[in-house]
Amino acid sequence: MSRRVTFGFLFALVISLACGVSAAFAAPSDVSNANGAKLEIGSLSDRFESLDKLGNSLTDEENVVIETRVGVLVSTNRALNGSEVSFTGEAVGDIVNAGEGYKWANISGTSNAVISVYMPDDLAKLIQHVGDYHETGTSLKITGTYHIACPEHEGELDVHASAAEVTDNGGPVTHMVVPGRLEAAFALCVVAGLLLTLYLLARRYLQRRAQS
Repeated sequence: MSRRVTFGFLFALVISLACGVSAAFAAPSDVSNANGAKLEIGSLSDRFESLDKLGNSLTDEENVVIETRVGVLVSTNRALNGSEVSFTGEAVGDIVNAGEGYKWANISGTSNAVISVYMPDDLAKLIQHVGDYHETGTSLKITGTYHIACPEHEGELDVHASAAEVTDNGGPVTHMVVPGRLEAAFALCVVAGLLLTLYLLARRYLQRRAQS
């Protein structure tokens, strides 16, 4: 009898732990309205239904902004298509002219996913640095409309920015030399030079021997 009780207790404990782990790893998205209130839209499985209910429950005067990530947007998330989204990322690559008064900027997320952002010149001026080997790009929190296939830009996936704020100015990057690597590189150069010298001497010796 005691064995059955113990087995039942262990089984219940395992089920409880499994449920707790599942809840811990759930990744809900946050929605905030114009008053700053947070609204839960649930997991990926019910995101379509939740967004529909949310849209029907709000008035036209309420501006809903969905907080998300660059990686989610790049994955062609149809549940967010046409929505007002907010995300943070680093400006990388070049800032490209997009017609009078507008620029294209590439914004990279934490997972190295990159999305194109169409923004007015006044927002583009916030970008003081773009990320490359020598610099860390300016990090921005961008708010704008998400398009899976933008009708204005030949069906490209993009975000039309309506607001942006700098979260990190970025700047030059100093690359530290790992101790010992410089010495190892010098030693390899010396060895390579010696091997090349031996090869040339051996080649000359063989040529003279073949001529004699």
